[in-house]
Amino acid sequence: MANFSEAYKLTKLNEGGYANHSWDDGGETYAGVARKFWGNHSVYKEIFQIVDRAKPLKHNQKINNARLNQLIESFYYNEFWLKQAKGDKIESQQLANFIFDFVVNSGFAEREINRALNSEFKARLPLNSTINDNTLKYLNSFPQRSYRAIRTRRIEYLKTLPDWEQAGNGWMNRIARYPL
Repeated sequence: MANFSEAYKLTKLNEGGYANHSWDDGGETYAGVARKFWGNHSVYKEIFQIVDRAKPLKHNQKINNARLNQLIESFYYNEFWLKQAKGDKIESQQLANFIFDFVVNSGFAEREINRALNSEFKARLPLNSTINDNTLKYLNSFPQRSYRAIRTRRIEYLKTLPDWEQAGNGWMNRIARYPL
């Protein structure tokens, strides 16, 4: 099975440090963790307590704090690797890396993954934003075809988003880190 540490190392490069863009639906973020979505979560409140103590922060500034790094890594492991990407059940490391980054970067990524597999394999996976056992069968049986189809769909999906003009170049640079 795929290894979380390898996937996290790549995605971590994409997430950076502190950001607070007016056009970003997540609003204020640190290392990709959005205060708007996660700031009141019982497990993740401490992330923003540490961030607030470090202010003022410049764009993309990183905070040198071991506890903060531990909390962020745990956040990505639990909320994205296990719950959304199901990375612990994907055999191909390349595919798990890409899917993990997709779910971290995009809302509805699981729906778009199933949409890509439905198109590529004429499958009938539900478009309910869940990677389920049937999704995993396709991912593990046809990793290269799945990877190419999901990569293509990810680009198509991102181009439909309202903040494509502001973030599109960054998103494409991010995807370029995951070669075909």
